[in-house]
Amino acid sequence: MPLAPDHAIERVRFEIQFAEALPKKVVEQIGIKHDAKSTETRFGYRQEQQISKLVVGPGGPTVASGNGGNEVGWLSTRVMGVGNAIVEALTLQNSRMSYESGDYRGWTKSFARFQSVCGDLLADAGNLVNAASATLEYTDRFIFQGEVVQARPDGLLRGEILALLPESALSGRELWHVHRGWYEYLGDDKCLVNQNFDAQQGTIEFEKEAKSIQIFSKCEIRTDGAGFGVADLVQKFTLLHGRSIHLIASTITEEMAGNIGLKKGN
Repeated sequence: MPLAPDHAIERVRFEIQFAEALPKKVVEQIGIKHDAKSTETRFGYRQEQQISKLVVGPGGPTVASGNGGNEVGWLSTRVMGVGNAIVEALTLQNSRMSYESGDYRGWTKSFARFQSVCGDLLADAGNLVNAASATLEYTDRFIFQGEVVQARPDGLLRGEILALLPESALSGRELWHVHRGWYEYLGDDKCLVNQNFDAQQGTIEFEKEAKSIQIFSKCEIRTDGAGFGVADLVQKFTLLHGRSIHLIASTITEEMAGNIGLKKGN
């Protein structure tokens, strides 16, 4: 069964890579604007971040030296529930912005939420730099309701994925994973597609053991040279969403796709 009654989406993530690094001062100014609307967005205080870049050379990976070796930025989250579980996270660094949410309520509402949290911040960044890439990631989860040793994947996945699995995985006895990826064109844009299938086992409510299949789907439009304007992100993410729907619908059974409101070819 899918994670929720009408969808299987555990997490959705948007990422924008900039064609040039933002100045540290601009990163801070955008953060101040984010803070000013925290009551509206329900995000908490920002936490400063500094991430070291790794350089891979003949002697193995090393930390880059000098001011160019670090990414400066911040992280802000929205939490809810008794345990203060993180349901949304926004990260801004010199070279990228990412937003992710575990509170999925359909594409229209989720994209509107992304725009309300990030739209004006991206517009400020776009006054200085172009975007080099736009990435949309979905993490879906389907939970098997029977005994864990009988969790056969053929009730969920289509034949092209099942053909990659050995008998031990097809029988439901063993855990497994399939990772695949390729390049294709999405309109005039070159698109990187990654899709990972992972059979996992853990406890759910009342400490019951259960198996599930997590499907991670990533579609990324990346351009060379000067990149594209931030104003084009709406069109880019709309394309990525349509490709993501087709990707997941083409790998799960027609019955399961219907259960979560997807049809191959939509």
